[in-house]
Amino acid sequence: MASHSVLKKIIASACVSAMLVTAFPAAGAINYEKNTTKAAITVASTASSAAKITPNGAIFGVGEIYKLRPNFGADSKKIWSTSNSCVIRVSSDGTIECREPGKAIVCCRALSGTKAIAEFTVKPAPKSIKLDTAAVTLGVGETHDFGSTLDAGAGSYQRHYYTSDASGAPVTKAGGLVTAKKAGTYTITCKAYNGVKTTAKVTVKNAPSSVTLSQTSASLEIGKAATLTSKLSSGSYSGSYTVSSSNSNIASASLVNGNKILVKAKKAGSAVVTFKTYNGKTAKCKVTVKTKSVALNISATSTSILKGNHSYIKATTSPSTGVTYSSSNTSVAKVSSKGIVTGVGAGTAKITVAAGSTKKTCKITVSSYSSDTYVPYSSYTLNNGKTVYLKSTGSSFSSSDKSVCTVNSNGFVTAKKQGVAIITANYKGSKRTCAITVVGSEPVRFSYSSPNSASKNQKVELIAITDKQRTAVKFNIKIGKTTKTVLATKKSLNSSGNRYIWKGYYTFSSAGEYPVTAYSMYKNCGKYSTCAGGKSTVFVTNVTSAKTTSYSERRPSNDILALNSSYEGFLSSVTDDPLVYDTPTVGYGYVVRNGDAFYNNMSKEEAFAFMVKTMNDSVYSSAVNNFMTSNSIKFNQQQFDALVMLVYNLGPGVLNDSDVSGILKNCWHNGVRDMNYVNKKALRSELIQWHHAGGCVWGLLYRRIDELEVFCYGDYVRDGSDNKYGMTYRWNCY
Repeated sequence: MASHSVLKKIIASACVSAMLVTAFPAAGAINYEKNTTKAAITVASTASSAAKITPNGAIFGVGEIYKLRPNFGADSKKIWSTSNSCVIRVSSDGTIECREPGKAIVCCRALSGTKAIAEFTVKPAPKSIKLDTAAVTLGVGETHDFGSTLDAGAGSYQRHYYTSDASGAPVTKAGGLVTAKKAGTYTITCKAYNGVKTTAKVTVKNAPSSVTLSQTSASLEIGKAATLTSKLSSGSYSGSYTVSSSNSNIASASLVNGNKILVKAKKAGSAVVTFKTYNGKTAKCKVTVKTKSVALNISATSTSILKGNHSYIKATTSPSTGVTYSSSNTSVAKVSSKGIVTGVGAGTAKITVAAGSTKKTCKITVSSYSSDTYVPYSSYTLNNGKTVYLKSTGSSFSSSDKSVCTVNSNGFVTAKKQGVAIITANYKGSKRTCAITVVGSEPVRFSYSSPNSASKNQKVELIAITDKQRTAVKFNIKIGKTTKTVLATKKSLNSSGNRYIWKGYYTFSSAGEYPVTAYSMYKNCGKYSTCAGGKSTVFVTNVTSAKTTSYSERRPSNDILALNSSYEGFLSSVTDDPLVYDTPTVGYGYVVRNGDAFYNNMSKEEAFAFMVKTMNDSVYSSAVNNFMTSNSIKFNQQQFDALVMLVYNLGPGVLNDSDVSGILKNCWHNGVRDMNYVNKKALRSELIQWHHAGGCVWGLLYRRIDELEVFCYGDYVRDGSDNKYGMTYRWNCY
């Protein structure tokens, strides 16, 4: 065992000695550091950039011998050296012998001083070799470049390709490039330096003398495709082809399955497709592309309308494609891109509907008779699921397509699916129309925040309500010049089970009003979208006490929102107010005006969100804020809340009533108006009288009492019927 160790040391010492003997002669070019049996190498960049040793960077196998060839000093003597003679030994003529796996740098220097270096890698000798294909067929004159791979981890720079077959065999060149010379069958051998070899079969056939295609002409519709098959002269072969189109914008051409051509029709016109073999033989096919043949049907071929009224020409095509509309006389009738015809003046016009080259017409007769019937819109675009109020007193209503939208006897039009329908209001034969275009559902039905009036550093809940086809929601908050994105982290069903309620959270450190936009994603499509229903604001106040008065504008508190909704009562669908004639109401006390678009058949959560948005963004909050600021009155949260609830019920006009206004303004204290010093007795006496609607209404009386309890005492409990503060009132206030 000891003698074996000594032998290893002797061999290692010999390797190091050999390195020193063959060291590069230039001082500083390579420095060696002994480390037991290995040497560390540092290469200084002193070689000429133009001088080279071929093949620099090559991978050799153990036992491989190769003569290196520098590109300088052809007739002069050269000095060769190696950085590691244990890996590569180099002779005086530049022949290297690869001895063991590793890396080595070989240097060649001429007496003139020119020198070059090259780095080589030595790997174990190969045990097997494999070609990229075991058999190939070529036409005479055609080429194939064989590639080869060794067993894993092996190296062999020299791989010789040759054929031992008879005269006329393919010509092989370094690297495995084979050129077919004569028809026949041949064997190509690839052999590594150590004798390991493999073979491949090469079949050579005659070069094609001609080529034809299965069609010399073809006619296709736009969007269609055809496959052409090529055929070579008998007994010939072509392994490679090219294909081209004279106008790929009209018809594109590509090779499929070797010798076939896939032609795709793109637009009307003609193009020539050319198929070409490796030796230049060609075949051509003229391709004519035509517009699609479309079956077109329209809903009517003639119709009559009044001036200012509408008709809808519905077009269906097979296969489905776009259509265009045009009018022969726009002074009589004009037509929209969706097929909505509007009567402009008396006369006749021809509406042409075109789908590609297919056309159909509809004759429109317009009468100048003027209808006295009124509807608020001539045309209206309505989101799917929403309702619009088309009030027309005394009229009956009808829809041209109930699958698109329905209309009830009061003129409430509800969108059912995307499309167009004509709503007709008919009063004793006098008709007026509204063209309803139904578009997709809104991405966000409602959005708001809670608390509605937040304090600094209080966590705010951002809320959005969507249909059940939405799979994600985010909120973008505008804070100064930056936008903060908050993802909704909670999702739940509403009380009706037909909507999603989404919630995200954010804490605001500064007072202010921050715009928030809610976006939703449709069925995991990857894109977010929004609409008017996604717009809201977060209100953060500096005032921490509900009793502290200031000149700052305010927003309704959550307490007053709850009290107001309790008194208003929930109406899922639009219903006439039993106390006030012709006052349709929905949700929590929202009065629907003629021309309003809204969500009918709401859940309680949707109705509450609608009420919050209405109280914040409509005239109610602004009426109270404007009254206070325009009259320079300091006021607190509970006073603001009480007056907003009053205005929501009676309308902003109550603040302009001389008695109410006079009492509210008469709140002077130390030279300023401060609502804490209003004459509360006079205010109670005045406001409590506003409880009549065709007689005394107990519900309104109790509401006035509770509003005054909020104003005077900050008491938000609904118990006006108890009158626990002993407010006096008269039964008959007139």
